[in-house]
Amino acid sequence: AMPEQGTENCFFPFTTSRLMLLSKGAPEAILRRCSRVLTPHGVRVLPSEDRVYYADWAEEMADKALRTLAYACRPLEEVASGQEAEKLESDLIFLGITGMMDPPRPEVFRALEVCRQANIEVVMITGDHASTARAIATELSILKPQKEMLIGEELARMSEEELAERVENIAVYARVSPADKVKIVRAWKSRGKTVAMTGDGVNDAPALKNADIGVAMGITGTDVSKEASDMVLADDNFATIVNAVEEGRIIYDNLKKFITFLLSGNISEVITIFLGMLLTSITPLNTVQILWMNLVTDSLTAMALGVDTPSPDIMSRPPRAPRDNILSKRNQVMILWQGLLLSLGSMAALLIAHYSIYPNNLGKVHTVVFTTLVLAELIHSFNLRSEYLSFMEIPIFGNKVLLLALATCLSLQMMVIFIPPLMRVFGTEYLDAAGWGLIVACSILPVILIDRVKVALRSKR
Repeated sequence: AMPEQGTENCFFPFTTSRLMLLSKGAPEAILRRCSRVLTPHGVRVLPSEDRVYYADWAEEMADKALRTLAYACRPLEEVASGQEAEKLESDLIFLGITGMMDPPRPEVFRALEVCRQANIEVVMITGDHASTARAIATELSILKPQKEMLIGEELARMSEEELAERVENIAVYARVSPADKVKIVRAWKSRGKTVAMTGDGVNDAPALKNADIGVAMGITGTDVSKEASDMVLADDNFATIVNAVEEGRIIYDNLKKFITFLLSGNISEVITIFLGMLLTSITPLNTVQILWMNLVTDSLTAMALGVDTPSPDIMSRPPRAPRDNILSKRNQVMILWQGLLLSLGSMAALLIAHYSIYPNNLGKVHTVVFTTLVLAELIHSFNLRSEYLSFMEIPIFGNKVLLLALATCLSLQMMVIFIPPLMRVFGTEYLDAAGWGLIVACSILPVILIDRVKVALRSKR
């Protein structure tokens, strides 16, 4: 038979012919089962006024954020098989109450603040006394004046529909059972939220399994809870969960940067070639130059963006919807207009070089367009380090891998333009000051324009 909820019992040999039942648990649950008390003068009947005194004592300790446990015992003859647990747990001898201090780790305060900035709702679910839960939750700023606290007994009386209506306004649950945890998870999921649940005991397994992300404790967690979870915390630290969320956002963000860089660059190249052939009757780029951009300069820079340091606003954004594609409609539009603006710079370089500076020199025109596109895409990589912030708001030395990639690509590009054997392969020629001035202007201006448009769109969010 199972002990009463909120208590834990064990038996051990007391004498050669008797057993001792030891019981520990919530003070209110233990006191309810006690009829006697152990005093310095021996065991005596537990008066009702003493019962109230001990209950108030437990309440006072709980108000100080102490975790309270009461203890009781009962000598038994050999237990007959099938004897009811309720019968065994009655007529206990009250031994006392302990109040244990278990302060939150210092890093938890910072982690909770980061969660609030990231619009991640943190809910406290505990088996502790309601006063203990309230004190700790208030200290951690989880329980705000506008939020509610719910006791397990109240929760048990509520239907899942009633809980679903109130769940977003409840920040703390105290004295809850394992079944209550499953009920809470289902209520949040019914509101369309992505739910992560932490737990360490065997009884937590159903809730961990029902959550979108079950998180088990690696040190104190049972094997059953770890098997039921999606993630195991090696250090049992809440702050580690927040760090994991941040790392997940960084990976997702960098993947988007990688894709956006490649696609916006490819779109600018396609537009340049297509419009260039329509407007000038020449091919703006030769085959080797196109392959060089796609396989060398674009690839190296994209991979460097894939390991970029986090944007300063990475944990200030709201969580994305689970069904969102990595290339949302907004991202697709962004790729198109950025590719278009980059191509405007290369088209301007093409038209000016072809009709004004080098009207009868296809090799120099190719060199201008080729170098303009490469330089514009390299500089544009700074724009992609944040979807919302200006590149001037991000530390330029934050991604040393990107700087190394840009320096490598720029060096390789200069070799293609200035080393004769490579010049013959790529069809490039030496340029004068006018050609280089055109390249610099037509590669920098579109990037600045993209940055200004990005900042303007951010102000409208």
